[in-house]
Amino acid sequence: MKGQIRQKQNSTSQMALTYWLFGLLIAALIGFSYCILGNFLVKLTGIPDISLFGNDPVTLMEEDSLALLIILEVLIVPVVEELLFRKLFYGKLRKKMHFVWAALIVSAAFAVLHLNLAQAAYAFVFSLILCEIAERTANWYFCVGAHVAANLGALLASRILAFNTLLLLSPAATVLVSALLLIGGLLLLIRFENS
Repeated sequence: MKGQIRQKQNSTSQMALTYWLFGLLIAALIGFSYCILGNFLVKLTGIPDISLFGNDPVTLMEEDSLALLIILEVLIVPVVEELLFRKLFYGKLRKKMHFVWAALIVSAAFAVLHLNLAQAAYAFVFSLILCEIAERTANWYFCVGAHVAANLGALLASRILAFNTLLLLSPAATVLVSALLLIGGLLLLIRFENS
């Protein structure tokens, strides 16, 4: 009897771990692919990269310390922003209103937080995607996973992969691949939600 109970607990633990890993993998796919696609579309539209307050703290930090930038942008900022915007703000609004209105309000606030016209446009759409993840999974941790992947993708693209070079080499392929990955990730999310 004890052996059967222990075996059932191990099976349940393995299923939970698989759920979390698969969910985070889907979220990371969505976040990373949107990072590439969203940044390309913002560049394509020509929205100026104008900060409301001159140099923003992240730009100033980029000049000083890559390690600090990684810790802040890839680890701390996504957790704090998702806690505030998806778990608390979206969670409270969603109890009082329809998904669309809650997502639009939260996304508008999230966009304003970025204090930069180009980043605000990118952040608004990304926030809508994050609200969709929160809605479908009822789990803000998956939003953190997508946000971490997007921020890591942006950091890699700007620092290591030379994002502009990638776009110059093959803009059509870049858009096509990232759009297909984003759509695939969202379809996987829907399937994940239903399983």
